Amino acid sequence: MTQEDLDAAVEKVREAAEHAHEDRPAEELGKIADDLQELASSHDSPDEKRIRGHHYTLRELHGELNEDARVHLEDAIGHVESVKDKVGIGGS
Repeated sequence: MTQEDLDAAVEKVREAAEHAHEDRPAEELGKIADDLQELASSHDSPDEKRIRGHHYTLRELHGELNEDARVHLEDAIGHVESVKDKVGIGGS
């Protein structure tokens, strides 16, 4: 379910932000978590462009994070990919 995947993604992105040692990635992850939370709270279907953009940014940030943060981010990326598939984007 899209709602469950968005909620799980928010949780995992926030956990990744908490474990990030660098300020910039932590701040960026916090912004993404807030936006995903907004999407999860909406009664409308998630915006495909926003989901795609967040997916791209999360993948880019992955390389900037320490191992502890990466573990959480990998889970978040999986949930965002699931949302992408469900809203018709598919692929990577």
